[in-house]
Amino acid sequence: MIIALVVALVALAIILPIGLMVHSSLTGLTKISGMSATANTTVDNVNNNIYSAFNLTAIVPIIAAAAVIISVIMGAFAFKQTQG
Repeated sequence: MIIALVVALVALAIILPIGLMVHSSLTGLTKISGMSATANTTVDNVNNNIYSAFNLTAIVPIIAAAAVIISVIMGAFAFKQTQG
């Protein structure tokens, strides 16, 4: 279980920056001069929401690391209890 959480942390550390790079490179493609002002406002709102989501995902590795620490501590207590 702990190995799976460590693998998840490593995967997040690799996937999140790649997702941000992909989104950044695609952001310029969505600005089309032929679009209406409403459409451009909608695109800007979507991009702002995506960047907000990426800011919040910075918390996910911290939460996963806390889960690893808690599971190790609980596993140690369970092991100690079964021993005597």
